[in-house]
Amino acid sequence: MDDDQPENLFTVNEPKARFIVPLKFSPEAQAVFNAGKELWSYYHTKSNVDVNASLYDIKAYFQGRNEIGKMNNKSADETYMQLIGELREKLRQLAEKIETKVYEYEFLKS
Repeated sequence: MDDDQPENLFTVNEPKARFIVPLKFSPEAQAVFNAGKELWSYYHTKSNVDVNASLYDIKAYFQGRNEIGKMNNKSADETYMQLIGELREKLRQLAEKIETKVYEYEFLKS
C-alpha cells in the first residue's frame, strides 16, 4: 500500500495533536449545564419519552399545546416548572456575564 494513502476510509493522514487542552467552563456556564441536566434527568423519569429530545421537545412534553397548536406557557407539573425556572435563571445569569464581551470582542458593534 502506498504511504500517501490512508489505511482505510476512516483513517486520515493528519499529524496527531501532542496535547489536548481541556475545555474550562465558567461557574455560570457550569450552572446552566447542571440545571439543564436536572431537567433532562427529570424528563427521562417519565414514560413514553423521546430519548433524543431537545429542550424544545421537553418543553412541549410538559407544557402541551393549545387547540391551535401553540405551546402553552405553563405546565401543571410543579417539579417541571421549578426546574425550567431554575434553568431560565441560570441562562439569564450567563447572558448577563457575557453581554459585555459581545461588544468587547466586537461580535456586535455598539
